[in-house]
Amino acid sequence: MLFICVHLCHLWKKTTLQDYIAYLLSRYYEYKKADVSYGADPVKHARVMNGLYPAMNNTIRAKFGAYPNGLPEMCFPELVLYMKEKNDGTFLGKSNVKKGRANYKSPENIRESAPDGK
Repeated sequence: MLFICVHLCHLWKKTTLQDYIAYLLSRYYEYKKADVSYGADPVKHARVMNGLYPAMNNTIRAKFGAYPNGLPEMCFPELVLYMKEKNDGTFLGKSNVKKGRANYKSPENIRESAPDGK
């Protein structure tokens, strides 16, 4: 029984970490979408946005050895820092930092704001 409880806690923790990575990725895509659309023609915008999703996943795979969903738990802190740096490095991210606005929420705030109360 103890093994099952420990295993379930481990799965919950990994799922929570994966949810936070998914949140940071969605913020990155949102910020890059704003970067690309700022002053760009529609054709270039569509071309860049179509390549953005696989490019980021491939970058994570090259840097960490696996796609975000397949990473071991011990890699998540480093991946979180990497994704936060990527978000802060976008045009919108830099603008938010200058204005004192947060570019992302903490994992605790993500859980509280989840629609199903995870």
